[in-house]
Amino acid sequence: MRYISDPLYFLGAIILLQVGLNPDTTFWYGVLFLVLIAYVQNVSYGLQSRAGTRSSNAFHAFTAVLASLVFFVTLRYLYRDQMSLMLLPTYMFATVFGSLHGNIVSRRIEKLIGAGSEAPKDQPQLMRFWPSLVILLVVLVLQIIFVQSSLTPWMIAGLALLALVDNFSFAVLRLARSSDNYWFHGCAALLQTGAKFLGLAIMFNYEMNWALFLPTTTGGVMGSLTGQYFARSISDKINAKFDFHIVGDKNIEWPVLQIAVFSLGMVIHGLIFGQNNFVNVMLLLGYAFGQSVSFAIVSRARQRNHDTYLMWASMFSNGVWYLTMHQLALKNITPDKIAPYVVGGVVGSLVGQNVAMHVEKKINARMDAAIK
Repeated sequence: MRYISDPLYFLGAIILLQVGLNPDTTFWYGVLFLVLIAYVQNVSYGLQSRAGTRSSNAFHAFTAVLASLVFFVTLRYLYRDQMSLMLLPTYMFATVFGSLHGNIVSRRIEKLIGAGSEAPKDQPQLMRFWPSLVILLVVLVLQIIFVQSSLTPWMIAGLALLALVDNFSFAVLRLARSSDNYWFHGCAALLQTGAKFLGLAIMFNYEMNWALFLPTTTGGVMGSLTGQYFARSISDKINAKFDFHIVGDKNIEWPVLQIAVFSLGMVIHGLIFGQNNFVNVMLLLGYAFGQSVSFAIVSRARQRNHDTYLMWASMFSNGVWYLTMHQLALKNITPDKIAPYVVGGVVGSLVGQNVAMHVEKKINARMDAAIK
């Protein structure tokens, strides 16, 4: 039963078969490197995901920088190889393993530093919000003035701003995914997927040049901290709950109205572009939908201290993300791909939230279950 319930056995068997059938040592080295970097990527991302909904700014800032660095290195490596499907099982194995360990490590750190999902009003922070934001602004200005780059100062500032919006909205989205409020979630997803699409377009256009790293990381950390800071007050004002769907016998409703409203983006797309490039547009719409369903599920799974739930959610999430990036890396990112990516992303995120709530109710996976 253990071999059936744990996806790592299945993925590991595929990797061993691939390595055994491929005598090329270059492929072996590529597999080993990807296992290492993808594992570290998801350990760091698991830390950041939980830190973004906890009460320690210092813990959050550290994990945001680490996750940004490792993600950039991983995406750069995969993009240069055009997201080869031969590496998909390897990437999935390492990321599932990393997600599990990231969650375990984060739970230990949270317990050690007392970072819960709710911050006590009188609890002092090692790194206060506004001072940390000022420091990051100074770092950005120093980059523009002193760091030699192939990018213009305006491009550096623009990249930092785009990364700030992306990570701000993602920090809000991360909290919204864990709540039970569909409108809060849908609006956060709309802002985040739009900013993410523009960011990917720029990074792929510049072929993941290292000059992009500093401004995107600085802006990203600023956005992540700002999003965490404001998301809590937003969720409090709209009375968003985190474990309300688990308690009692109340039915979990589908977000039918929200899906209908956000799907209007494809109607606008049809009026502007017609049926041009129809197959690729529909393919990207499907990938973006599946990616966001999986992202919403794995984001909630990271918050709920249930390892089996997390492993399967992570395998689904990282597999669909890889296929989506494969599609974008092979094709130029053009304006006709905006609507399918954004609409698929928002609708998929809402569906994923609903599916996750049903799963959590079934297995009783709560936001702050006791840490053993």
